[in-house]
Amino acid sequence: MSYANERDKREIKQPRKSLNGPWQFSYFKNLSDIDEEWRKKDLPTSKIIHVPSNWQLQGDYDVPVYTNVTYPFPVNLPYVPTENPVGAYSKKVFLDNKWLADNTESHVVFNGVGSAFYLWVNGEWVGYSEDSRLPAEFDITEELRAGENRIAVLVLKWSKGSYFEDQDMWRMSGIFRDVDLIRVPKTRFQDLAIETKLAGKRSNWKS
Repeated sequence: MSYANERDKREIKQPRKSLNGPWQFSYFKNLSDIDEEWRKKDLPTSKIIHVPSNWQLQGDYDVPVYTNVTYPFPVNLPYVPTENPVGAYSKKVFLDNKWLADNTESHVVFNGVGSAFYLWVNGEWVGYSEDSRLPAEFDITEELRAGENRIAVLVLKWSKGSYFEDQDMWRMSGIFRDVDLIRVPKTRFQDLAIETKLAGKRSNWKS
């Protein structure tokens, strides 16, 4: 992550809003059961869930599953079961004009979501991620506006990534790590690579 100056780096002054806390949540036993209107507005049946957490531990939504050497669903690479539970999350975020300053970008960062998710902001499609153990960062500058903004996240219990994440562990789902909204300069260093070369005379060794 780049900063505006060295002092900001030392003092960790990156503009940031935590999106942890209460979110609206609706649980569905299958993707096909979702009301399409959910992407634009909360459903009357939605309830509060706290983020970060797993939905199996936040109410009567599914149950935790433990396996070690076997998959928790029938193996049929790269497919997952048709009956695939999903969690529909949404949160309203209020931003002022200062946050939407020129020469900056607004990114939302999901530090852990299992197993995969789709993202919309103010009803507009943003992106998809299915690596549950690494951060997923999206540029949502164009979708944001001054005032109220609605972030909607549709989380899948199983995805192709579930085949790779088959460790000895409890299988639980949801937004289970921090979520942050950050503001970064439009002009910045990112994805740097350093290549080193041998200096001087080379020698070959065999052991």
